[in-house]
Amino acid sequence: MIEEKNSNLIPLSKLASLTPYSVEYLSLRARQGKLKAVKINNVWHSTKADIKNYLNIQSEIQKAKTPDWQINFGEPPTE
Repeated sequence: MIEEKNSNLIPLSKLASLTPYSVEYLSLRARQGKLKAVKINNVWHSTKADIKNYLNIQSEIQKAKTPDWQINFGEPPTE
């Protein structure tokens, strides 16, 4: 069962190309426990699904931080 799960694991160095983030940043987030990943032979590995999940979470966080006027109009309201 563990071997089957490990077959989906990909080094973060390869997965980083699917994201706007560097390998170093993804490794940091893995160490912080924010990105689901495992270290195998001193190399961080994750799955495409876990990377997609992390990107979705980060997108939601960013949306929550963005004021409504910026989403709707792209510029601040004038008074």
